[in-house]
Amino acid sequence: MPMVQKNVGVGSGRILDRVRALWREGAHDLLALVIPTWCVICGTDGRAVCRTCRRAVMRSPVERNLPVSSNALVHPGENLSNLGVYSECPYGGSFRRVLLAVKESGRSDAIPMLSELLAVVLVRALGAQLDERRIYAVPMPSTATSERRRGFRHVSLMLRSAAGRVRDAEGKRIVVRGWLRVRRWGRLRRWLLGGRLWGSARADQVGLSRYDRYRNVNDTLIANRRCRGRRIVIVDDLITTGASLREAHRALSERGGCVLSAVSLGYTPKRRG
Repeated sequence: MPMVQKNVGVGSGRILDRVRALWREGAHDLLALVIPTWCVICGTDGRAVCRTCRRAVMRSPVERNLPVSSNALVHPGENLSNLGVYSECPYGGSFRRVLLAVKESGRSDAIPMLSELLAVVLVRALGAQLDERRIYAVPMPSTATSERRRGFRHVSLMLRSAAGRVRDAEGKRIVVRGWLRVRRWGRLRRWLLGGRLWGSARADQVGLSRYDRYRNVNDTLIANRRCRGRRIVIVDDLITTGASLREAHRALSERGGCVLSAVSLGYTPKRRG
């Protein structure tokens, strides 16, 4: 009898998932009649990302170990611990066009497609830990200038949608909390501390060495005290050198947070040669 009840529950869950999917498809079709939209990749009318282009987004999940430290600045030769970083797509091709459409062109209607990818990598990263105590997902913050230009916080929107998908599919709750923010008066603070006077709290990373990249973002984030004792996963849209994730790890660790892992939608493949 228990086995029969379990099978019925699984079947009912799959039916409900199918009904929700059909409802979303119908809602998107109805919305396209009222507010014309087009695919950010191929320009086809009807969807922010059409079905063909969804299949064209290449997925090549990777897992990396990022050296991290709870100190304010990581120095060469310092003994570091490793933070597991999980990413879903290499940065390029169709995925790059979708992400740039959201970040640079304000195409918030493409966020649901990215949230589907994020939900998959969240489940892969957390695994059995989803069955344990509550997990808090903390999005990487954007600068105030980027948020004003975009009109929304894209990582937070993707993460909240992905957390809802994980809850519907796995029955596990991931709590989203904005416990990270960019430190104000970063430029003045650097000057008072005798550091290099950058043009803003964060200077352009292009052309900097790996160590200079870490120095550039060092001490630019501050965490909320409420993260103390919480199990946390850091979420970002793209990882290149990992400098920003290391800074987020430092800020949360200094406040007593327990960072389990980090997750990103995309990653920049390592260049060979």
